[in-house]
Amino acid sequence: MHSLNHCIFTVIIVITNLFCFSQVAFEDFLEETDSQVKVEMGVELWDYYTRNNVDTLRLIGDELLINTSELDVLGEAVANGVMGSYYFRTGELRSCILFFSNAIKLFESLGNFDLLTDCYNEVGNCLYSQGYYNQASYFFQKSLLVGKEALDKTSSFSGLIGLGKTYCAVGDSSVGINLIWKYCTLSKLNHKWEALGNASAYLAQVCEENGEVELSRSLYSMSIESAKKSDSRTLLANGFNNQAIVWFESDDYDSSLFYFKKSLMVRMEIGKVKAVCESYFNLGNFFWGINSMDSSELYFRKAYRYGRKNQLQGDVVDALENLVDLYIELGYKGKMERASAELTLERKRLDARANLNHEVLLDTINFLKKKKEIVSNDSFIFEVVMCVLLILISAVFIYIDRPNLT
Repeated sequence: MHSLNHCIFTVIIVITNLFCFSQVAFEDFLEETDSQVKVEMGVELWDYYTRNNVDTLRLIGDELLINTSELDVLGEAVANGVMGSYYFRTGELRSCILFFSNAIKLFESLGNFDLLTDCYNEVGNCLYSQGYYNQASYFFQKSLLVGKEALDKTSSFSGLIGLGKTYCAVGDSSVGINLIWKYCTLSKLNHKWEALGNASAYLAQVCEENGEVELSRSLYSMSIESAKKSDSRTLLANGFNNQAIVWFESDDYDSSLFYFKKSLMVRMEIGKVKAVCESYFNLGNFFWGINSMDSSELYFRKAYRYGRKNQLQGDVVDALENLVDLYIELGYKGKMERASAELTLERKRLDARANLNHEVLLDTINFLKKKKEIVSNDSFIFEVVMCVLLILISAVFIYIDRPNLT
């Protein structure tokens, strides 16, 4: 009990210090009158709040957009990039792609390969989170290509983890895991603790699914240690989540529940919707694991509702699949039949997205992949194709969101 109270106290101190530091920087940003300095501060805060508070990220973007007439091209590019990051983390794919298409065009015209690399990774992660794996792969590859020209040498490998995940998602796990291991090694060599923490946590999940328990625990421990060295609240939440898994496997259910709930709390404060949904799933599985079925059903239903609200179609399907399995185990025939019927409809919606993905969007990305040169050599064509890509992705979502008349 003493050690748990100590952990709680440490967590409160860490979060308080992070908040106080960032609040001072944000207020300075709002009060800054020199447009060049304001943009430089915006770049720093973009990185910080992407990992720590999504709502504040929106305020930064709005502040820069309001003052675009006074800003140079870099300021306009940063403003669009900030808004792209905000909409990615709130699950609004169309707005995300719109702002990032503007940001990419502007950063490319400036030859700012560092921030251009970040934008490619952000778009890749956004598409990956929505299940557009082939499209995401293109942007991660573009990140690796452009990153070679960046001043920050870590940009040259920042796209490896995203590319590795896309390989794993489409079934080529051996290639994907090798890419992520390489990313872990380079992140550790360059003291990129947040990157190392996220990558080692992902590998731990893969090892756990493959029955490699000891290696999984070792990787979770690596992730937790990396979280302690980082100022990222996102990584802090992931560290809590990983600690919960370690305690669960050690049969310490009270500590496990404590850390799962701490992870959910921090993720809700940050406002990253995909991570919040993941926490609901984790708590649903936790309560199922200790035979607390009512609580398990509660959290799977929360995951379902949250997924619907934020257009996370894959998570909606996963939540219903879990509920069907839960009802089968409990012998709840009526609930099982209703959940199964709804699952059939949601799978059709997911399949419709996958079909459009293959028939329309993949053709566009394959066309883009034929361009071997860096985009700065042909910015006009790149701008046109990015606009086409935006229109096609928007068409997909309009099609999916159309009223169901049946």
